[in-house]
Amino acid sequence: MAFAVVTVDDSLVKSALRRLNAKLDDPHDFLEQVGVQASKDVETNFDRATDSNGSPWQALSLVTIKNKHSDRILVDTGLLKRIEWRVIGRQVEIGSQANYGEVHQFGGTRGNAKIPQREWLYLNDAAVAKIRILAETWLQNF
Repeated sequence: MAFAVVTVDDSLVKSALRRLNAKLDDPHDFLEQVGVQASKDVETNFDRATDSNGSPWQALSLVTIKNKHSDRILVDTGLLKRIEWRVIGRQVEIGSQANYGEVHQFGGTRGNAKIPQREWLYLNDAAVAKIRILAETWLQNF
């Protein structure tokens, strides 16, 4: 019986896997890209004044319009719209420094006023697709 000996040189594959593993161990630069992109997308959502389903935010009440002398929704000082992000470990946190952001995101009460939900902090399907492309590009460049 005759046998053939096949030798596989897997050094290139092992080297590539080591580089990929090193990249996955430190995703900080990728997460920064996600933070930048996600903050742009949240700002766009804010400008559209719609929730994650595409429905317009509930209009201000006449009393609120009278009190603030404006019918602009969620825009008084611009603080809520200043979207910030930070990388913490292996995740990205995104939000606003405005202490009233949560009550607008989920609805609730503030003092005697009932605040309707006006969802402003979300990523729609298009935003998620952009992040997926960022991930694919990042992974290809190792």
